[in-house]
Amino acid sequence: MSVIRFHPCKFLILATLLLTTGCIKTVNEFRVVGDANPPAPAPQFSGLAALFDKDKHDYDSVSVMLVHGMGGYAAYGKKQNGKNPPSDDEIVPAYLRDALGFDKLVSTGHKNLYYPPQQGSALEDGPWKKPDYPTSDWVGYLKGKRYTRADGKTLTIFTLYWDVSVRNAKTQLANDDDQYWVRETRLKKYTDNGKLFLMDELLADAVLYTGIKHKQINSAFSQASSLVHKVSPKTNHANVVVAFSLGSAIASDALSLPTARSLDGFKANLCKVYFLANQIPLLNLGIDEDRANTAYRAYTDNLVDTPRCRANEKMPWVVSFSDPNDILSYPIAENVRTSPDNANTFADVAITMADIAYWPFIWVIDPLKAHTRYGSHPRLREMIIEGYQP
Repeated sequence: MSVIRFHPCKFLILATLLLTTGCIKTVNEFRVVGDANPPAPAPQFSGLAALFDKDKHDYDSVSVMLVHGMGGYAAYGKKQNGKNPPSDDEIVPAYLRDALGFDKLVSTGHKNLYYPPQQGSALEDGPWKKPDYPTSDWVGYLKGKRYTRADGKTLTIFTLYWDVSVRNAKTQLANDDDQYWVRETRLKKYTDNGKLFLMDELLADAVLYTGIKHKQINSAFSQASSLVHKVSPKTNHANVVVAFSLGSAIASDALSLPTARSLDGFKANLCKVYFLANQIPLLNLGIDEDRANTAYRAYTDNLVDTPRCRANEKMPWVVSFSDPNDILSYPIAENVRTSPDNANTFADVAITMADIAYWPFIWVIDPLKAHTRYGSHPRLREMIIEGYQP
């Protein structure tokens, strides 16, 4: 069987020609929309700093829960000294901590999550450890770190890892695709690496989430949210969710379940939700329209009480960030965003992650950069902290 062979020298020559003949351009898209479509004025929204501000909400305690997307927490950048760049579960907590002035670590905790859930509701002290004998019902784990600052306020950052639930299925998929007769006819470095990363590592998560692993992943989020509520102060406390990529659909689905009464406490203090590389519209293709619309608004409708952070502000509190050139990210559906039922709920932010376009006969951008840079993008992180003022 013949194969088309890729010649690295020809690629280098083409790349050199493109870079030296000006066939590149800068991309810098930025637009914010809310209840109405442009040319309506862009809506403003507040950030995490407002939750602690004495002149605004003056919360004593805030918990932020991170939810990863396809393939785990993304890492953006190049290797340095042979080491991979830090991933979003390192970058984002460090930025939040530093930007808000929380410089003292006071405690750490963790919890392994199982499906069906096991008895015991408390976080275990100390850093997370993998179970000595992992079992098939292990679906994920939650890590938490609590910080304080000079004024006595506290910030607790929780990171949820649900990908444990899909590892075995993805390993089997990769093994099935690595049979000897397939390997013999494959361009190992290019086709294999691309397929392993894009399909087996990333898109397989979406397939598994919409299929046989939906309940397990949904349970991991629900258990984590309940734990966050149980270990957080019961007064003058706010919760925040920061979800990446597929994690946006996972968070939205779990929060919208009317039967998930165990999340009432968490949702009653839910002040901010940020979807980075939002994938809710993509994942909603597999469900009916009524359920899709419900998934957007039910976690507002089903709240036992509306926290004062939302009652007082009257501005969007669910903010979706999406690079228009990110092939795996979508804005909030227009009919949902502009519905009168969702007034002062949603804001869409179109913001460039991959800022260089190349012209090898058509304009293209780096799709990996467009989808993995959200957690490390300076302007986006600033909006999470300070909000947006047109």
